[in-house]
Amino acid sequence: MQKTAIPRWFRSLLFLISLSLLQITVLAAQKTETPPREQIGVCLGKPVYRDQLYTNQNIELHETLQILFGYPVFEEYYQEHQAK
Repeated sequence: MQKTAIPRWFRSLLFLISLSLLQITVLAAQKTETPPREQIGVCLGKPVYRDQLYTNQNIELHETLQILFGYPVFEEYYQEHQAK
């Protein structure tokens, strides 16, 4: 029975693939720590976090606060009193 030699380029390719898979596995195993979310308040029992505040040229901070705190309270009030 004749042995067939594996070409050198193929062995190099297999080596590079296995190194890549090892690197991917190591990177996937590392946990990236995310900073804890800073709670700025509670609305109807649900926490509101600082990263939920968004402002840009079209929306100001007071509008964002109204969306996060005011509208949920209004919606609950409206749902309770709609039938009356």
